[in-house]
Amino acid sequence: NQLLIGFAAETDNMENNAKEKLAKKNLDLIIANDLKYAGSDDNEITMIDRELNMTHAQGDKFELAHRVIDRIKDLCVQS
Repeated sequence: NQLLIGFAAETDNMENNAKEKLAKKNLDLIIANDLKYAGSDDNEITMIDRELNMTHAQGDKFELAHRVIDRIKDLCVQS
Protein backbone atom coordinates (compact mmCIF):
# COMPACT_ATOMS: atom_id res chain seq x y z
CA ASN A 1 0.00 0.00 0.00
CA GLN A 2 1.08 3.54 -0.70
CA LEU A 3 -0.03 6.82 0.85
CA LEU A 4 0.29 10.08 -1.03
CA ILE A 5 0.81 13.04 1.28
CA GLY A 6 1.07 16.64 0.15
CA PHE A 7 2.08 19.87 1.82
CA ALA A 8 0.84 23.32 0.86
CA ALA A 9 2.01 26.70 2.09
CA GLU A 10 -0.82 29.17 1.61
CA THR A 11 -1.26 32.91 2.00
CA ASP A 12 -5.07 32.98 1.75
CA ASN A 13 -8.02 30.65 1.20
CA MET A 14 -6.00 27.93 2.91
CA GLU A 15 -8.82 25.37 3.20
CA ASN A 16 -10.19 25.83 -0.32
CA ASN A 17 -6.75 25.81 -1.94
CA ALA A 18 -5.76 22.72 0.03
CA LYS A 19 -8.95 20.88 -0.98
CA GLU A 20 -8.30 21.70 -4.64
CA LYS A 21 -4.72 20.40 -4.41
CA LEU A 22 -5.89 17.27 -2.57
CA ALA A 23 -8.26 16.42 -5.42
CA LYS A 24 -6.04 17.56 -8.29
CA LYS A 25 -3.05 15.54 -7.08
CA ASN A 26 -5.16 12.58 -5.88
CA LEU A 27 -3.66 12.73 -2.39
CA ASP A 28 -4.63 10.75 0.69
CA LEU A 29 -3.79 13.67 2.98
CA ILE A 30 -2.73 17.27 2.60
CA ILE A 31 -1.20 19.44 5.29
CA ALA A 32 -1.67 23.14 4.64
CA ASN A 33 0.08 25.81 6.64
CA ASP A 34 -0.49 29.54 6.81
CA LEU A 35 2.47 31.59 5.57
CA LYS A 36 1.62 34.44 7.94
CA TYR A 37 3.58 32.43 10.53
CA ALA A 38 6.76 32.20 8.41
CA GLY A 39 9.81 32.80 10.59
CA SER A 40 7.84 32.23 13.79
CA ASP A 41 8.14 29.40 16.31
CA ASP A 42 4.39 28.86 15.99
CA ASN A 43 2.22 27.89 13.06
CA GLU A 44 -1.33 27.08 12.06
CA ILE A 45 -2.06 23.97 10.01
CA THR A 46 -5.05 22.25 8.51
CA MET A 47 -4.91 18.55 7.68
CA ILE A 48 -7.47 17.30 5.17
CA ASP A 49 -7.87 13.66 4.18
CA ARG A 50 -9.42 12.06 1.12
CA GLU A 51 -12.87 12.00 2.79
CA LEU A 52 -12.50 15.75 3.49
CA ASN A 53 -12.18 15.22 7.23
CA MET A 54 -10.41 18.31 8.54
CA THR A 55 -8.20 18.79 11.56
CA HIS A 56 -7.14 22.29 12.51
CA ALA A 57 -4.21 22.87 14.84
CA GLN A 58 -2.24 25.86 16.00
CA GLY A 59 0.84 26.00 18.18
CA ASP A 60 4.53 25.29 18.41
CA LYS A 61 5.99 23.92 15.17
CA PHE A 62 7.62 21.00 17.00
CA GLU A 63 4.28 19.99 18.52
CA LEU A 64 2.54 20.37 15.16
CA ALA A 65 5.14 18.15 13.50
CA HIS A 66 4.31 15.40 15.99
CA ARG A 67 0.59 15.83 15.27
CA VAL A 68 1.27 15.44 11.55
CA ILE A 69 3.30 12.28 12.17
CA ASP A 70 0.53 10.87 14.38
CA ARG A 71 -2.06 11.56 11.66
CA ILE A 72 0.09 9.83 9.05
CA LYS A 73 0.53 6.84 11.39
CA ASP A 74 -3.27 6.67 11.76
CA LEU A 75 -3.66 6.60 7.98
CA CYS A 76 -1.08 3.81 7.72
CA VAL A 77 -3.02 1.68 10.19
CA GLN A 78 -6.28 2.30 8.30
CA SER A 79 -4.89 1.32 4.89
